[in-house]
Amino acid sequence: MTQAVAVQDLYQAIRDVPDFPKPGIMFKDITPLLLDPGRFRRALELMAAPFEASQVRRVVSIESRGFLLGAPIALLLDAGLVPIRKPGKLPGARGRVEYALEYGTDALEMHRDAVGQGEAGAGARGAGRGLHVPDRARFSQRTGAAPERAC
Repeated sequence: MTQAVAVQDLYQAIRDVPDFPKPGIMFKDITPLLLDPGRFRRALELMAAPFEASQVRRVVSIESRGFLLGAPIALLLDAGLVPIRKPGKLPGARGRVEYALEYGTDALEMHRDAVGQGEAGAGARGAGRGLHVPDRARFSQRTGAAPERAC
C-alpha cells in the first residue's frame, strides 16, 4: 500500500458530523479510526515517520484528541509527552495562550518547565526538538500560536 493510498484509507475512517458543536461547524469524529486497530496503528506510524530521525525529545499535544494521538506517537519516537490543557487543569506554574474559534474564544495552558531550552518545536515544521500534535488540525493556522508561545 502506498502512502497516498494509506492516507486516503485513513480519511475514509473519519466521520463528518455537521453542525456540531454548533450550527455551521463540521466536526471531524475520529472514533471510527480509533476503533479500528489496524487503521489506528497506521495513522500513528504515518504521523511519527517524518520525525523518526529528528531526535524529538518532547511531543506536545492539546487535549483531548491530541492526547489520544500524542501519547502513542511520543512512545514511537522515544520522547516525553507534554500535555496542553484548558485553563486551571494543570497544578504547576503555567504559560497561557488565548485564541479565537469559529464559535467563540478559549485559552490553553502548559507547564512552564515541561519544555526545556532547545526542545521547543513549532508544529509539523519540526523545528527544535519538539513535535506539536494538535487537537484540531488547523489550531496553529487559526491562532498563529505554536506551543512554545505558552512557555
